[in-house]
Amino acid sequence: MPNRKFAYYLFIYGLFMGVLAAANTFVPRLFTHDGLPAAFASTILSIAVLCEMPLVFFSSKFMDRLTSKVLLMAAMMLTLAQMLTYGLNLPMPMMIVVTMLTKNVASMLMIMVKWSI
Repeated sequence: MPNRKFAYYLFIYGLFMGVLAAANTFVPRLFTHDGLPAAFASTILSIAVLCEMPLVFFSSKFMDRLTSKVLLMAAMMLTLAQMLTYGLNLPMPMMIVVTMLTKNVASMLMIMVKWSI
């Protein structure tokens, strides 16, 4: 294979997005199971999409200075924090804050990794 770095990225990207897709499928159910109304859970997930906008707007400030490895590790750490929050069954306010701060930001960082390769 001529470009091993890109092949490695495709493998990591596939695993990463698979985990995020599985998690995104069950996050609304997790919130409703813990007592939130479905409308409020949907509102939280909609606001989480808006929380990635500062990252997009200010990406020019840090994209050129950070390597793809650093961006990849940041995305992995954010996803790990999100999954640990769900797995440890922390209090609902903590789960809401972590969802808003990490859910879409991690996937946007992975897209930025693609831009930097």
